[in-house]
Amino acid sequence: MLADLSRSTWLRRAKRFLFSVSGGTVKLQSESDDGQAGQTLSATAAAATQVIATPADAVGPPADETGALTLGTDGFPMGEAPAEGVRQASYAASYINGLGTGSWAYNNTGVQWEYKYDCTNFVSKALYYGGGMKMRSGWYKRDDVWFKNPWWNSWPVKASYTWSAAENLRRHLAWNRPGYFITRVSDVRKGDILFFRYKGDSVYEHAAVVTANYSGRIHMAQHGGPAHTTLDDAIARNKQTPEPIISIVVIRPTGAR
Repeated sequence: MLADLSRSTWLRRAKRFLFSVSGGTVKLQSESDDGQAGQTLSATAAAATQVIATPADAVGPPADETGALTLGTDGFPMGEAPAEGVRQASYAASYINGLGTGSWAYNNTGVQWEYKYDCTNFVSKALYYGGGMKMRSGWYKRDDVWFKNPWWNSWPVKASYTWSAAENLRRHLAWNRPGYFITRVSDVRKGDILFFRYKGDSVYEHAAVVTANYSGRIHMAQHGGPAHTTLDDAIARNKQTPEPIISIVVIRPTGAR
């Protein structure tokens, strides 16, 4: 009976809807079953002053092929968080389910490792199983393909370079789906993909999935390092090593096919 449902069960089934009002017309802007998408607006302020819509395609792949977050002299990302009570939102169409990507990554960090360095394999699984991104067949070294062979048919290779190597996946998402570069910390959202370059490296060697962004504090899931951590904590840990993080790229994948 409905009366017997626990509060936790009700919350798991609840959905959140975001509407806009223009000229007396009410329009549904977004629907989500993810609690992190919720925002309670002030009872005394107009919704239009509390929700900022920013297009997901505001930043395309830059000429230098980096599009990295700006890091301060302390090595941490620079960028102002939204004003108090303001939620950054994006309503531009995305054909990959970012919420699904982030949720799969959050819930499946315990999935079996298949490589010595399994970070990109984990991210690709999140994009495939959670985000609905489709595989593309072809020569495994090409940046425009993206696939993983089943365990019983791994000849000639287990997976394409784009599936299992961070730099190749970065190029694939940036130029072949394509994806959008997110350059402001406040714009990062669940399902975005983080790429890391370390001191002494000429390419990006690690990848992780954003699972939440709480007022600029970015949470992520990964294979390699703590399964659940924050971007700030990851930077802080690596600052104590000979190879600290020197560049971070955030890409929002689009184009599931």
